[in-house]
Amino acid sequence: MPANNYLKEIEKIIEEGNNKFVEILDTANKDEKILCIPNRIFLPITWGISGVLVELVLVWAGILVWEYWWWNWPHIYLIILWWTIPNLILAWFYDKLNLNQKKILAGLSLIIALSCHVIFAVVLQWI
Repeated sequence: MPANNYLKEIEKIIEEGNNKFVEILDTANKDEKILCIPNRIFLPITWGISGVLVELVLVWAGILVWEYWWWNWPHIYLIILWWTIPNLILAWFYDKLNLNQKKILAGLSLIIALSCHVIFAVVLQWI
């Protein structure tokens, strides 16, 4: 399978994982605790660590290549933060914002993502 197809598969895994994470947030009682930790903290951390484990397996299998020195051993903590912090933010927004605020935030996220694409992929040609 060409590398491009692997990247598409990895993107699908991440997308499905995020969709599943939102489903878990939706069904979980926000006052519930897991191992004496509020589930709105426990779930994002465990979800982030599981994402890192998937990434590690893909690297060890030779499917995913880490090209940057800071995104490699022994800097796994950066990858854990990269996977965990967005999930913590998502869990916080999921509980604290009403539907209209969520729609505005989603629109802003789209604008930021498109802006980053134009800057980094089109103008700077980094991608």
